[in-house]
Amino acid sequence: DDNDNNIDEDVAALTETGCLPGWFGTKCDKLCRCNNSKCVRNGDCQENVPCLPGFFGLQCQY
Repeated sequence: DDNDNNIDEDVAALTETGCLPGWFGTKCDKLCRCNNSKCVRNGDCQENVPCLPGFFGLQCQY
């Protein structure tokens, strides 16, 4: 939660994906379109996580 003034959750997310939650890519400049922003480092959705409504593809890019 970004509104609780604690960085522990954000730091944990950074160590998992290398980017802030909801972003991916070598410069963390690509928006994750997986449900609940659950992308892995390359932008694919985590296992058993669907795309947001209206998107499809391995990286929900369509």
